[in-house]
Amino acid sequence: MFPARNVPGYSPCLGRGRRQGSPRRATNGGSHGSSRYQQTAKGSTWLGVGGTPSSVERAARLGLPMVLGLIGGDIRRVRPLIEYYRDLGQAAGHPADALRLGLTSHFYVGKTSQGARDALYPHYREYLRPKTPGGRGWLVGPDDFQAVSVPSAR
Repeated sequence: MFPARNVPGYSPCLGRGRRQGSPRRATNGGSHGSSRYQQTAKGSTWLGVGGTPSSVERAARLGLPMVLGLIGGDIRRVRPLIEYYRDLGQAAGHPADALRLGLTSHFYVGKTSQGARDALYPHYREYLRPKTPGGRGWLVGPDDFQAVSVPSAR
């Protein structure tokens, strides 16, 4: 069964969203367990992280593939997190090829690049703004949006 409660970094959040079932015998010859945490295929559990070092550390320590959610900001801030994930994962004894990485971000296409930016900006600003006083999110001004929505020099 995966994740086992005795694995460092275990969290009941891993496996949420999977089909709930009654307890049954583990297929690996172990003891009884809940099908909630049954891994269906090698590597099928990916850990989504929001870009904090602590969430990257958790994924690396467990040797889980990591999906990094980049919903705003400069793409250049991602490279140090990726390097940190790979370094920590290998130091924890996980092979480099097991430390897979995915990245999520926003993407919008228009007839022209400027037309796409003009059409998307009001929706992007509304999506990211805090919806309640003190709530999560941030304000994105036109200059900030322009800076993160154009190709950057390598």
